[in-house]
Amino acid sequence: MHAQLRCGLQQLGADRHPHSGRSLLDHLVGTAELLSNWGCAAHVCAAGMYHSIYGTNGFSTACQGRDQREVIVSLIGERAERLVYLFALSERPVAFFEAVGSGYLSSRFDGSQHPVALDELRELIAIECANLIEQHGQPELVEVLLALPDAQRSALLDGNVIDGIERSNGGSNA
Repeated sequence: MHAQLRCGLQQLGADRHPHSGRSLLDHLVGTAELLSNWGCAAHVCAAGMYHSIYGTNGFSTACQGRDQREVIVSLIGERAERLVYLFALSERPVAFFEAVGSGYLSSRFDGSQHPVALDELRELIAIECANLIEQHGQPELVEVLLALPDAQRSALLDGNVIDGIERSNGGSNA
């Protein structure tokens, strides 16, 4: 399945776009590998591999337009594509934490409100952590998450993800 997802990214041109000193494809594969190493579900790993295919608030290049979501659904499935879509429309990472209280993510494009379940938010936060760790960016977010009291941290991240982040972050737990 990993090879099929990679092939899909190549067909969409992810190997032709620069990202964090290498290709977008390399970054996306690295993000998915971290999520897999952390024991995340297959749909979360697939979403991690495609997390910026529509572009994001931090990476404006889109390999696929949001108006053609069915193409990505055909490659990674509805559940994974929904995470990718929510990732793309969010002012991350702040929007994920705001949505914990409201149950909605606001679109950075038009302000529309998108309902989001707590499980989806936990998955989006895991993807964001893998995204940042993979490209060695914004360690503050990871440090803040690791410094939360156990109950709060566990409400936002699965235990296997917390353990994976700690391993990927050099074992430090603030």
